[in-house]
Amino acid sequence: MEKLFRSFADFLLSSSNVDCLPVNLAKIRRKHNFKKHFAQDINQRGFLLGNNIFIKGEDSRVVQRFTEAHEMMEALYLALKVERPRRFSDDEWTNFLKSKEGLCNSGAAELLMPTHFFLPIVEANGIGLATGSELASLCKTSLTATIRQMVYSDVSSCVFGYLQEGYRKSEQALIDAGKGSNLKPKLRVFRGWRSPHTEEFLCTNESFAENTSFYETLRANISGDIKYSRDKLDLKKFRGVFDTESMLVMINDIRTVLAFIHLN
Repeated sequence: MEKLFRSFADFLLSSSNVDCLPVNLAKIRRKHNFKKHFAQDINQRGFLLGNNIFIKGEDSRVVQRFTEAHEMMEALYLALKVERPRRFSDDEWTNFLKSKEGLCNSGAAELLMPTHFFLPIVEANGIGLATGSELASLCKTSLTATIRQMVYSDVSSCVFGYLQEGYRKSEQALIDAGKGSNLKPKLRVFRGWRSPHTEEFLCTNESFAENTSFYETLRANISGDIKYSRDKLDLKKFRGVFDTESMLVMINDIRTVLAFIHLN
């Protein structure tokens, strides 16, 4: 199903003669009769009404670009929802109806970071935070969205995660009951991704040992600096010594460590 949305992104690019980075969304709007409007004080990033794309005016330009691409993908979703393609099995159709945001995000990523432009750069420079930063600047996309697209490229085996300080559910319950004043938060997996052919993955809310470089990045408290290291990890789904990269960023006003673990 995801391939269908990525193929739609390719169609929008080729039919609009977009042949360089950053992707010129205005050319796609003109070719396919989309109209863009900025809306104030809405409680979502954006929405699609007919061929009109409404985008939250207060958001940054980078976020607005991704929202615009996302809403273009929603045009495909709505068209498919109106008339179910015959080739969709019942299970595929059920999954499709439940997965709108993920499918539209995947298509938006392909639209803004087309594989045929993106992949040669990743292959030449390697997967990592430095390459991700360069590509984010080139594509005018957020660093986190760019890294996820880079991991998806499957150039090398790796896992990537957002790490944030937090508690286990049982600990949080104690704190909520006023009984956990002696508990300390640990650096835990908030979200994780892996390259497509990689079996290893990060389990949500699992914690990292305090002697890892990820804690050093958190304690240094310097946003945007990349730390390269080699860490001994003992995680739920894999263990060993790995080359790692980390960077501190703010996500929704929460200190977040971007963690790259290279598996080969």
